Amino acid sequence: MPLVDLVASDREKVDDAVRRIVDACGDRLLGVALYGEAASADYHPARSPLSLVLLVREVSPATLGLLRPIAVRLRRRRIPTPLVVDADYLERARDVFPLELLELRNRHAPLSGDVSALARIEIDSASLRREIEAELRGKMLHLWEDYLTARTLRRLGANVLESVPYFLHILRGMLELNGARATKDSIDVVAAVEQAYAVPLPMLGRLERLYRQGGRPARTEVEAVFAACLAEARTLAGILDRV
Repeated sequence: MPLVDLVASDREKVDDAVRRIVDACGDRLLGVALYGEAASADYHPARSPLSLVLLVREVSPATLGLLRPIAVRLRRRRIPTPLVVDADYLERARDVFPLELLELRNRHAPLSGDVSALARIEIDSASLRREIEAELRGKMLHLWEDYLTARTLRRLGANVLESVPYFLHILRGMLELNGARATKDSIDVVAAVEQAYAVPLPMLGRLERLYRQGGRPARTEVEAVFAACLAEARTLAGILDRV
């Protein structure tokens, strides 16, 4: 089985999960891949979610029934419930979930079997633009809510920092939309968007570095960080309005 560059403890968990999935599903299973953060340079040993995508012949109650007890076991080992898809879903969901399918296409690492269908996913630009704007404006609503509900500045700062992967997900979509070379990694993605759209995003760039390094904004600057992050989100939303 091809191995991605995981530390030994994470590799053992993934290998065990794949063996169990393959044994349980037999020929119902086409292939398994790691996807998302752990399948990229964003990977943080023993911290990144070990997200698995399972490509099966058909997502049926029978197939899900075989996987259910395994999914319960995996959650106890810090492996999220696997994403289970079939070729029909990948084709027909392109107009409603282009951003999620883009993530599957660009940030996956094959582990077992044939997952080449993931690499062949085609993204519709008009659908992608609509979803990116919807997700970005939805994130703005969540930021406003976070400001109102956070009991302390420390919690507000943590909420803003936890939004970084979500913003990077959106920015990778914007690179795809622009036709720029979309990186599979978050490193330099903010700079790539700044260049592609001629827009400065200093706070998102700083938050990305803090997130990657395991840092956090100082309590005394949380209000300013929140305001700058929100301002940059508004700027991005305005750009999407004009695309």
